[in-house]
Amino acid sequence: MRKPWINTRTTESRPTHRLETRNTRRKNMKRRRPSDRRKMLCRKFASFFTQRAEHFVVLRRKPVEGYDISFLITNTHLEEMVKERIVDFIIEFMEDVDKEIKDLKIALNTRLRAAAAAYMSQFSQRG
Repeated sequence: MRKPWINTRTTESRPTHRLETRNTRRKNMKRRRPSDRRKMLCRKFASFFTQRAEHFVVLRRKPVEGYDISFLITNTHLEEMVKERIVDFIIEFMEDVDKEIKDLKIALNTRLRAAAAAYMSQFSQRG
């Protein structure tokens, strides 16, 4: 018997989507994306990890529609692994994703600032 999807929020800007059945648990997370740059970085970062999903046992290759990252935890995973370690992995993984996206955004802003300064210096030298 399949239970209905449960929509929850870990924070106001981080909705999650959960489904629990007898043999599996699915958890889908959406990252906050206030700017276009952050949207692009989230999309690229999520794509990077989903292409390598086989290295992360509980990460789904294709996330559920409308979500950035999906995890599928089967009954076998729960029997073979320590449950607390799975939860810790997911929490740590999502925190690392947030940190990496923040660092990428800072690096991108720095590069854009340097490019804009170089472009503007061309006009100040003519005068």
